[in-house]
This record gives sequence, C-alpha cells and structure tokens, in this order.
Amino acid sequence: MTKEGTVTKTENGFATVLVKTQNACDACRAECGGHCDKARLEAVTVANKINAEAGDKVLLYSDTKTVMLWAVLVFILPIFACFLTVIPMYSYTSSPILLTLTGLVTFFGVFAILKFIFRNKKDSDVFEIKEILKGAHDNENS
Repeated sequence: MTKEGTVTKTENGFATVLVKTQNACDACRAECGGHCDKARLEAVTVANKINAEAGDKVLLYSDTKTVMLWAVLVFILPIFACFLTVIPMYSYTSSPILLTLTGLVTFFGVFAILKFIFRNKKDSDVFEIKEILKGAHDNENS
C-alpha cells in the first residue's frame, strides 16, 4: 500500500508527513454530489531513513500483509469473539436482551483490550518513506 504525502518537519531520524485520508468517494471516483468532497489531512510520524526534508513530497509504503493483519485484529477479531460468546450462551437463555448485552460487552471488551495492548503502536511501525517524489528545493534549481 502506498500514499503520497508532504514532509512538514524532521527530527531525530523521524519525519512528520501530512497525508490525505482516503474516503469512499476517492475509491469510486463517483460524481454523486455526496459529502465526500472535503479532504482530511492526517499527520503521521515515520522513520526518515532516506533523509527527506521539510517540504519534500514523499511516497509512503506499508506492507499489505501488515495492513491486512491490523484490519483482521481491529475489525474481525471482536466480531468473532462476539459470536463465540453469544452462540454458546443461546443454549442457556433465549432472551434477546441478554444475548444482545452479552454480544455488546464482548465486542467492546475485546476492542478495548486490543486498544490497550497496541496503545504504544506508532505510525513508524507501519509506514516507511520509500522515495522522495519532489524535493523542497527542486523548484529553486529550475
């Protein structure tokens, strides 16, 4: 997975890069007149192994396997845990309220545990700067 961004600052071997977050309209490029026209920028901190400077346009790279692992952990695992608790619970009670509460508590409980375990996970563990697309000083030399 790749994203383009702009380096805003560099410090101690790391770079802060502004990237445009992708929304549903970016994926389909539809002219539906929806409310997706405002781009959001997100700052990510990544290891600066290729010495990018503030103002450089860079290409960020993340291994697809890493992204898929995070997707499974964050989205699929809580749902799977929810089913693992609700299905056996159904043999003890058929109360929809109790089953719903059990499912919700399990879902949010697993989600909270994952959030606690990975609270110190940094963007630099996921993304890296692959290349400098356009340097901050390229326009000065032209």
